Order: sequence, then structure tokens, then C-alpha cells
Amino acid sequence: MFERTNEASEIESISYQTLSGLSYWAGFVGVWTIIGAVLGIIGSIAGMVANPFSIFGVISAVIALIMGLKLRSSKKEFDSFVHSKASINLEIALDSLRHYFRILLVLNIVLFAVIALLLLLFLQSRKKTSFRSESIIHKVERISELSTARMTTLLIFEPERGSLVPGTVQRFIFIVPFQVRG
Repeated sequence: MFERTNEASEIESISYQTLSGLSYWAGFVGVWTIIGAVLGIIGSIAGMVANPFSIFGVISAVIALIMGLKLRSSKKEFDSFVHSKASINLEIALDSLRHYFRILLVLNIVLFAVIALLLLLFLQSRKKTSFRSESIIHKVERISELSTARMTTLLIFEPERGSLVPGTVQRFIFIVPFQVRG
């Protein structure tokens, strides 16, 4: 994709201000990422006593720690390049950034997949609990022990009245779970 040349003119044309700014921000974000990761690891390990699923917190904190260390490594190599102008330092710094962004891409893909899954589950649950206004009886169970002559009195919800009223049914029991919407 890119050809390597022995000429350093392209590398030297990178401004000192750009590289020092990139180095500063890589270091700053790296330090705060490492601090957050260490606190996350400590909190997750302490939380394992009460919640065994805290292992997922440890895993995500370790990933954040690796990302922070990649940024700190990149900062160190950018600083070395600024002082020595050795192109190997620039390559190592950019390679560390490449690893950082690759990890970030994978995490974002996982995040969007989880969001899509949760959204799908939410929409499926909404579909199951939604009902038409004219009929809010969700489940009818037939009980074969009841004879045709026997009558059972139940409370049946009438949407027009907005209340429960006594009603009589024959051979069926209507189970009426309903939601009050406000």
C-alpha cells in the first residue's frame, strides 16, 4: 500500500507543534484511561463478593488498561521521535495508535451489537404486552370440569366504564391481567 523510502524529508515536514500536541493528548487520555481502569479493576474485584457477574467488569477494565497503556506507549515514542528524529520511533508510536484504534473499533462494534439486541428485545416485549382498546382479555383458559349448567361469576374489565364489574360466563374462566396506562 505504501512504499518505504530512505528519504526523511516527508517525516521532517511534520511540524513539531502537531507531534507535541498529539503526544500530549495521547498521554493525557492514556493516564486517565489507566486511572479509570485501575479503579474499575479494584471495584469489580471487590464487587465479586456480592455479584459473581463482576467478572465482566474486570474484563472491560483490563481492556481499558491495555488501551491506556497503548496510548502511554505512543506518547513515549512520539516524544522520542521529536527529540531524536529517528523514524523507528514514529513507526512504533503510530503502530501503538493503530492498536488502540483497532481495540476501540472492536469495542464499538460489540457496543452497537448489544444495543441492537436490547432494542430488538425491547420491541419484542412491547409487541407481546400491547393490546387493542376494545379487548383487554389476554388469556382464556377452558376448564373442562365446569358443566354447562354451572355459572361462574367473575370480575370483568369494561373499557367503556373504566372499572371492574361483575359478569357471568359459562364454561370459561377469563383471566384478565390489565395495565393502567397514565
